[in-house]
Amino acid sequence: MMAKNEMTAKLVELAKKHPELPIVPAVNSEPVASNDYDWWLGSITDVKIGRYAISEYGEGSVVIWNDDLQDMCYSFFGDNGFTDEEAREKLKDVTWTDAILIHVGLPE
Repeated sequence: MMAKNEMTAKLVELAKKHPELPIVPAVNSEPVASNDYDWWLGSITDVKIGRYAISEYGEGSVVIWNDDLQDMCYSFFGDNGFTDEEAREKLKDVTWTDAILIHVGLPE
């Protein structure tokens, strides 16, 4: 894992190279201990250019593009019985947003 100052440097570098992209914190559910608090802390675990979309299936969720095509299809369509090729085609219909993603996990 990168040191904090390396993560900050990577974020600054990506922001300079891609000023057109929004910077979006992608927060894992682990840092949020409860809904009873107004603030929570986390640590940056990764910074990268990625894609995300909001699923309207079920209760809705944020989906970050990853290698698990079946899982992403389940998040959007409630079905993961597609071949990888079928899943890739289905996921083309989803509106994805490119962004600089700051992945946030448990505080150090």
